[in-house]
Amino acid sequence: LDDSFMEIERVDVEKAALDHLKELMEANSIATAKLMVTDFSHDLTDVIKRLSPHPKLEYEFLENVFGGPGGVPLIKSESPPPPEVHERYIELICRYQPNTVYSYVRSNENYRLEETLGICRKYHISNATAFLLERTGDVKGAFSLMLSTMSKNVNALNDTITACLSMGGGNVGDSEKFRMALATVHTTLLVIIQLCQRNSARLETEQRAELWFPLLDAAMGPQQRWRTEAPELVGLLKELTANVLNSMLGYVPLSDTLQRILNDPTTSSGAFGELKDLIMGMVDTYTYEQTLLTTTNRLLATDINRAISTHRKVVERGLAPRGVRCSDCGRRLWRSPGGAPTRLGASGTSQGAGGLAEDIYVFSCGHSYHRDCVLTRQQGNEACGICNKKRSSAPHNWHRIRSPLAEGSVGLAVAGSAARAKPKPDIKPEMQVQRVEAVSRLHSSFRSTSRLKVLQALSTHSNPHNLSMAVGLTEADEKFQLRLAPCR
Repeated sequence: LDDSFMEIERVDVEKAALDHLKELMEANSIATAKLMVTDFSHDLTDVIKRLSPHPKLEYEFLENVFGGPGGVPLIKSESPPPPEVHERYIELICRYQPNTVYSYVRSNENYRLEETLGICRKYHISNATAFLLERTGDVKGAFSLMLSTMSKNVNALNDTITACLSMGGGNVGDSEKFRMALATVHTTLLVIIQLCQRNSARLETEQRAELWFPLLDAAMGPQQRWRTEAPELVGLLKELTANVLNSMLGYVPLSDTLQRILNDPTTSSGAFGELKDLIMGMVDTYTYEQTLLTTTNRLLATDINRAISTHRKVVERGLAPRGVRCSDCGRRLWRSPGGAPTRLGASGTSQGAGGLAEDIYVFSCGHSYHRDCVLTRQQGNEACGICNKKRSSAPHNWHRIRSPLAEGSVGLAVAGSAARAKPKPDIKPEMQVQRVEAVSRLHSSFRSTSRLKVLQALSTHSNPHNLSMAVGLTEADEKFQLRLAPCR
């Protein structure tokens, strides 16, 4: 309604619409459903109660609410109606559109299972009842119900064929009654096939046979009965058996299926002409699936062999260290007295002359470490401390380096990273002081004379022989300041 209406006016209009709900539904059911649901947001339970004396109008109202114009429901999924409303709608569908009950209960879940099952049983909607029984876990009960329905439909088909043959006057296959009866059998058969396929995956082989073989017998019944009296119908009736055979191939062994067909009393006499096409189709399907399985296994075996071979090459590949020093402490990885050759054992142990042996770690990246350096300085993390991204920002304990040259170069690295990385908790404060003093001494040893001081000394001492003395004087002058005159 328009926003210009006052709240009191809205209430009055809604009350008047509810009082004349029957007349509004007879005039325009779609507009009335939209008015109640979208504009008034009225309780559906109250609307259904007012329309209960007129079930046809009640069905049209709920059909517009749940189906809506163009199949779009008026009710929002965020605020579904109570289950009683859905159950009432299902009951009305059973009365006015029984063929659509099965599709509705399969596509919707906003109803109570037991109550809906009772409604479907009351109106004898077998396919919907079987589906609800399956949801409760009673697969055998659902199959038995559908199989009995299948038998009733087959009997109806046989009666239709008998009536058409008694009347004469043309081909039975062209009769409209025959085609409608055959379509009903096909529909029921499709429902049973879907039921068997949904539940065969969690059943044993014997339990699967208990489902599929009775269905096969029921599908072969019309074909076996009318093969002599109405041979022109055998081609149409053979489709029932073909559908079952093609659907059960993936769930029942082919040998069991063929044995079941050949042991049938109607085919044991040797008349296999009507079954020839079915059996050849089954054999072709089996051959195709066997070829597909063989090809898949061969490709899978090739891929596995290639993967294992690649992995074996990677495992057996030798690892060469980048250098002769440990990437953590800087000490030599192995020593060979007297220039004797050194070799790496298979266990990762350096062996050389003099009986010197020490375990080392060589990673695939080429970095090498002593075993103690990996287990102690890297807290037992057996991964390359340089290449590991998680440890890229962690400082290393470089204070145990032995070589003086390496100590100077590594000292610069520590100075550059000291501001970024926090010291480890286990480092003592006096060790930090020693590091700072060592860096200060290193900077002072590399400190050189300022070029500006040298030029100033040269300008005051014209004799080149006094250059060394001038440089000494400038080094002693620690308070040199550059004096700039303002630009005029």
